[in-house]
Amino acid sequence: MKHLIYFLLFSSVVFSQNYQYAIEEGKNNSLSAPTGLIVDQVTENSAFLTWVAPTNNSSIVEYGIYSKNVFLGKSDGTNLSFRLTDLTPETAYTLSVKSIDNTGKMSLDSEYLIFITKNVVGQPILLAPSGLIASLITDSSVVLNWTAPAVNSSITDYGIYSKNILLVKSTGTSSTYKVTGLTPETAYSLTVRSLDQSGNSSNDSNVLTFTTSKVSAPTNLVASQITESSVVLNWTAPAVNTSITDYGIYSKNVLLVKSAGTSTTYKVTGLMPETAYSLTVRSLDKTGNMSLDSNEQTFTTNKTVVAAGVSNQLEEIEYFNAYLLPLAQKATLQAALDKYGSVRLEKGDYSGVPIVMRSNQRLYGHPSLTQVSDITIAAGSNNVHLEDLFLNYSYITFQAGGVISGCNIKTIKYGTMRGTNVMLENNSIINFRGTLNFDCSQSGYIRNNKIIKNQSGSLSNLLVMKGNAITPSYGNVHLHTNFLTPHGDSAILEGLESATFVGIDAEGWNFAGKGTKAMFYARSMGDVKITDLSGGNSYGTWQTPSYDIETNNFLLMNRDLIESGTVPTMSNKTNFLSYYNQLDNYTRFGGGTTGFDLKAQHFDKNYNKNSDVKLNNVVQTSTISNQSPIINAILGTKYTPWARPDWEILPDPLGANWEVDRIGKPDSRAYIQNLIDTNKIAELPEGVFYISSTLMMPTIDFKHGIVGQGTGKTVIVGLKDDFPLISTTASQDGSFILSNLTLQGGSVGIYTSLNYGALKIAWQNIKFVVFRNQTYGIHLDKNGGWDNTFLDNVGFVECNIGFYQEPAIGSDKSELNSTYVDKTMFYKNQFIKCTTAISMIATRADNVNAWVDCKFDNNAISLNIENQKFPIVANCDFTNHRGANIIKGAALSMYNCNFYNNSVTDATFKSAGGFFEGCNLMDDVKMFADYYVDTRSYIINSTVKGNVIKAGSSIFQSVLVNSVLLSNPSLSKMLVNIKDRVPTVLINEASTPYPQLLVTQNK
Repeated sequence: MKHLIYFLLFSSVVFSQNYQYAIEEGKNNSLSAPTGLIVDQVTENSAFLTWVAPTNNSSIVEYGIYSKNVFLGKSDGTNLSFRLTDLTPETAYTLSVKSIDNTGKMSLDSEYLIFITKNVVGQPILLAPSGLIASLITDSSVVLNWTAPAVNSSITDYGIYSKNILLVKSTGTSSTYKVTGLTPETAYSLTVRSLDQSGNSSNDSNVLTFTTSKVSAPTNLVASQITESSVVLNWTAPAVNTSITDYGIYSKNVLLVKSAGTSTTYKVTGLMPETAYSLTVRSLDKTGNMSLDSNEQTFTTNKTVVAAGVSNQLEEIEYFNAYLLPLAQKATLQAALDKYGSVRLEKGDYSGVPIVMRSNQRLYGHPSLTQVSDITIAAGSNNVHLEDLFLNYSYITFQAGGVISGCNIKTIKYGTMRGTNVMLENNSIINFRGTLNFDCSQSGYIRNNKIIKNQSGSLSNLLVMKGNAITPSYGNVHLHTNFLTPHGDSAILEGLESATFVGIDAEGWNFAGKGTKAMFYARSMGDVKITDLSGGNSYGTWQTPSYDIETNNFLLMNRDLIESGTVPTMSNKTNFLSYYNQLDNYTRFGGGTTGFDLKAQHFDKNYNKNSDVKLNNVVQTSTISNQSPIINAILGTKYTPWARPDWEILPDPLGANWEVDRIGKPDSRAYIQNLIDTNKIAELPEGVFYISSTLMMPTIDFKHGIVGQGTGKTVIVGLKDDFPLISTTASQDGSFILSNLTLQGGSVGIYTSLNYGALKIAWQNIKFVVFRNQTYGIHLDKNGGWDNTFLDNVGFVECNIGFYQEPAIGSDKSELNSTYVDKTMFYKNQFIKCTTAISMIATRADNVNAWVDCKFDNNAISLNIENQKFPIVANCDFTNHRGANIIKGAALSMYNCNFYNNSVTDATFKSAGGFFEGCNLMDDVKMFADYYVDTRSYIINSTVKGNVIKAGSSIFQSVLVNSVLLSNPSLSKMLVNIKDRVPTVLINEASTPYPQLLVTQNK
């Protein structure tokens, strides 16, 4: 049953996402319909039909003729006419023509043409009117007069025709009629026909040709009552105004807003403070025709009030200080980089211009991700910065010949990073969706690089890293890696002194059978460390093992991976440290001395949990003999832990009186919504924008959003707190753009729900956004999910709940409203003074979410999570908490996390335990709450001030490795196993804890 659940889980994850990975949006090019239908040579039983071919007619092979969707006949693609026969006398026909291509695909109908066949020979014939003239021609009407025929006793009405198409019937036998609803500035050719009570018609009268007049423009435009965000406009309507239905207010040919109706006064809102405007007004009719501009009115809005001295965050300042290169000048991109050093791009496509990046140069794409071509980072470069770029399967190439160091590459989509015989050290690659291929097998090295959130799939050889023995490679740390249905081999590592992977999610590897290797293939390695290994290969057709490793020392912790029909392997020499892993069914290969196998509290394929420690498959119940190899493997080498982030004080542009200050402010909602609807992305300048109702944000095409001028400079504020500021609309695996602004007030910052058709948000990036003073900062309300997202430098301040996952429960729950959260990373987020920072109580399990470099300060609860698989918290600080517990619910993995200055009343964790490596829990409070949930904890290379042994009657198991436990000094030993609350010291050496995963190996 467990395997079936995982099969369904991973099937739903992969097949709901993977098609999106490599397919960009396309266009549907439909066939165009013919135009200009004319009927001629009408008799009592026949007529001759002609038409005009559409412009794009290369694929048309024939035309179909229809009468009210009934097929009458067809002509070949070169014949633009058709004779209709066997018609019924004195009968009205409604015809249309459709284009047809060689696949049978048809266009929509052409315009409809109505005509009446003649009466049978011998019946009375109606005489035609004569002397047709026009008078009183306006922009939308004309008065017609004609002379009735001498014999007119059978005439009951007259019909007015335009090119054989009946426009209108006059009622009665009056020879005058006013035709309305015409289009301004349009030429017409009209005729009149006599009609009798049987529907018979005469021939046409003489043809009358005329042109309607223009829609007249308003005059005397005046601006008054100017504020920082609004202006009142008044104008005079044109003398001839019968066709006018609305007026449009324009700024330099861009429509700002339509007035509703024909009022000549309108208040324009949502303007920018301290901005010069030149506005005009145009008359509009119901068909969209418009007049020329009125006179132009120029004015400048007033200055807005923003808290003095408020600045953006440092990374935002760097971004906005960069030289903005317009899309039209993309050919000069290299020259701009060389001249200015730091360049940012507009949204759009800058491809076709390969560039070379050198020391201290910075290239920023637009937050929507700007498309670029191949990028080379020159040998010897340092401090190169690349961000928000769409490679579209181009390359970032690191050049051999000199050390490349200190580079920061963040949020890059769809491409390959590569280098051969390069020297790379101390670089950061963050939120990269693409493949990595570094081959230093002949020369060069790869050292101490951070790869944080790397996802790749569909291809083969997703991660290749090769070193050599002369200039060794080491210290590279991969945090949060996702192999998403690779079609062939996934990870290939050779000749490295060390490699560390914290969190690997491998989904359906070798999916298309193009590979032969295990998912994680390693040869000639020194130390390999893998934690939080999840995924499965059960739904692929071609299974290979999860790992095949030749290494000196291998640490594997928290492995729960569905492996169907394959057995992983490791070399005979490998020393294996294994903590809480699923299955023991691996084999060894090769000769020489056999390394040890130390397995702590594994569980079998049926998830029967074992609380023993085994050495070479023998249960250890007392001190282990021959400890030296194990101690050496446990201690490793002491290196430098990752630096703590420099968390800035988040900007507060409106200050403490923001609620009072918003009273009576003008409403900018229509202005921002119009920018979203018209431009897709609302590019807001500096200023404060008050709104009275929710902004509707489409997510279907990845192209809508809001971008401000920084968290300290652009603010959207709710005039009240009873609505979400932003609500997402219909999507399946869609997303939106949101960056560089503060969202304050309202009930929710971002609301995504099936109420607005938001089925699932995926591939979402949110960067430099601060949510302030809301019930929920981000609220996922019973929608399909929140999948593969990256929250970059996002802040949640004084929210009841910062990030709130609210799934359906009970009988109403399903995959469509489970609101699952998968593979989401909170990177450098801050959660400040919230009641609950994160609430993720899942029904359908959440998978592989991570909090990296985050600050949790002065909250009541930081993480309230349930039904989570492989959550990771890395390099985060938890301070000044004031509730009963800091973290509640599911077990999680914590690396290099610090807890201090907290005033917790019960325990740090009220949870099922977890994995703690390199952590410092320095609050004088017990580690685990005394409640009924069974708890398993694995405390490794950590220091804990509070009691680590859970009291109460529930089951408590733990493995303590090289940790200092200040309240349990007798357990501060190299290796201790706690089974059913009873500790056994297995290696009685004093602990000397230091982190061994998130470290920099400075040698």
